[in-house]
Formats: sequence, structure tokens, C-alpha cells
Amino acid sequence: MVFKKGYYLYVGSAKSNLSKRLERHQRKRKRFHWHIDYLRACCEYHGAIAIRTTADLEHELAGAIGAIADWEIPGFGCSDCLCTSHLFGMQEDPLHLPRFIKLLQYFRMDRLEAELIQ
Repeated sequence: MVFKKGYYLYVGSAKSNLSKRLERHQRKRKRFHWHIDYLRACCEYHGAIAIRTTADLEHELAGAIGAIADWEIPGFGCSDCLCTSHLFGMQEDPLHLPRFIKLLQYFRMDRLEAELIQ
């Protein structure tokens, strides 16, 4: 599999032990289990953005990121769901892109605020 040069965003979930899962993804040396483990073996890790919630947002978030991404890797990380991908690419650092910041704000803050108001 060949990956374009750029920034990659992977959407995953951890029903428990989120901190341990994120620490695991930072490590290069580990037993490979998930699709992302294979990618991590040959790329640089820049960070993780956690969205702590009791709601199951993984697939909704993957769809939203897919809508703003420059490309996706079909079938990556979504062998157990109907999503087209859970790995997306962007030419520019997404942390500098207003469309990504807006998406993050929605999933981390605005959704919660809307639920509290209802």
C-alpha cells in the first residue's frame, strides 16, 4: 500500500482505558493488532485529539472528517463497520485549517451543549 505525502487522521474508539490506547498508538514497538499499528510503524506521530463521551461517535466522526479531508484510504480501519474509511489524509496540517477546527469544536463542545439544552 502506498500513502501520499501529507497529514493523516485516524478515527478510532476506546470503550475503556482511553489513555492506555493512546499511549499504545504512540509506541512504534508493539505487537500489531489494528490497521493503524501497521501505519504507525512507518510514520511520524504528531498527536491525538480525544473526544470523551458516552455516545458512540466513531462512525459519525469518521463521516464528518471524510467530508472535509482531501483523500481517504478506502477500507482502512473499518473492517467491522459500514464506513468507507477511518483513515483520512490532508495536504496541510489540519490543526491550521478552519474547517477542521470547526469540526472539532462541534464534536467536542457544540454537540454537548445542544444535548444539555434539550
